Amino acid sequence: MIHKKWVVMVHDGAYYGRDIVHELRKENFPIFHITRTRNFWDKTFNIFLKILRAKGSLFHANVALQDAFITLLTKKFIGKKPVIVNCHGTDLRTDLKDWKYRELVKFNVKNADYVFFANLDNKERALALNPTATWIPIPINLDIFHPIDKYPINDGKLKLFHPNNINEKIRGSLTFLKAFNIFTTEYKDVLIDLVKTGVDLKIAMQLCKKAGTLNKNVRFIPKISHNRIQEVYLDYDVTVGIFKSGIVSTVGLESWAMKRPILNYINPQLYRNFEYISTQTVEEIVEGLHKLTDGKTRQRLAEAGFNYVSRFNDVRKIAQRIKKIYLEFL
Repeated sequence: MIHKKWVVMVHDGAYYGRDIVHELRKENFPIFHITRTRNFWDKTFNIFLKILRAKGSLFHANVALQDAFITLLTKKFIGKKPVIVNCHGTDLRTDLKDWKYRELVKFNVKNADYVFFANLDNKERALALNPTATWIPIPINLDIFHPIDKYPINDGKLKLFHPNNINEKIRGSLTFLKAFNIFTTEYKDVLIDLVKTGVDLKIAMQLCKKAGTLNKNVRFIPKISHNRIQEVYLDYDVTVGIFKSGIVSTVGLESWAMKRPILNYINPQLYRNFEYISTQTVEEIVEGLHKLTDGKTRQRLAEAGFNYVSRFNDVRKIAQRIKKIYLEFL
């Protein structure tokens, strides 16, 4: 049973909360983490029982879906305890437009005592629902993700890494692959590894098979565990991000932290005053790939990205910001 004076963090599937908990525990801050898996029982009845039994003074629920709803119901409305709801990205970006989740997300964000949003493209959506909404960037553990003087030995090839799930609607993965297949007709010494997962995996493989790049310029590899991903970034020249929302996702930030450049659609209204390549359409992606064949350009972009992450995404700085907000409630 948790001591009643503790902060209780509820779930997190993206290491956002886990990294914060780990950082605050280093200084013996009283925080307890309730976790769950994707198993049906665990994400419904089991998490409900865990939240119900918790006796903290402040609750911090990650992602504005069922976990946040259970926390608000049992702890704010029944237990009269303050609840922070942490919006990670898709909950405000896509779930808010989906009839299945729209009202749930609205309810959770509106009724939170404080709202965090992780991505700047969600600022207006979050503030429209709750005036307390505050940007708390995705934390990156710079003790794990940091530059190492190791450069890939790729036999003269430009080697790209696509670690995200293959999903056109959310990430623009198929748009990227169409562009990549065109690029291979113009630049032969290139190879990309894509993690073999996602709703559009079959279509992606068909695209590459039709273009003649499957197993030649394009390889589909097994999913990589989180505790190995930092090693894997080092084997590639460029990390391929997302081409829909205009934000830099966790994999892009991790790559920047390790001084690896990314190819991504980056909204210039959200990321200002430093150098990057922003691509969204097939034509722009092909052009961006050509620019990334130059080693000096890659090095310059990697340095700029590293400086951005060091300034905004250092988990130590973010943990202290969150701790200050916790203490206001406690």
